[in-house]
Amino acid sequence: MQGTLTFMLICLTWVFFRAQTVQDAFYILTNMTHGFQIQGLFSKLAIAKFDLQIIIISLLILVITEWFQRGKSLITWLDVKPVYVRWSVYVLLGKGSATRHRVHARVGATATQP
Repeated sequence: MQGTLTFMLICLTWVFFRAQTVQDAFYILTNMTHGFQIQGLFSKLAIAKFDLQIIIISLLILVITEWFQRGKSLITWLDVKPVYVRWSVYVLLGKGSATRHRVHARVGATATQP
């Protein structure tokens, strides 16, 4: 919730920062939602109903996964798993994650951390 509030405040301040005058900023803010209609929004964006359902389901899966993993580290979880599990996760997450973990493991093995 704090992240959302911070994002909204930053967006609000950008209006004032980018406007030529304070009057322009208030004009932009008061007319920002003028003519906005939620009905027909997705037809204007050219999103098919099926695609929208996939997007919503994917977002729900991500939110639920994040909720269950709060306070837990993926790296810590992976460190105790067998090699085949770790590399399966690396392949699923992409090559970049695997490379970062290998570099982290090499550095952690050779250097002492304060």
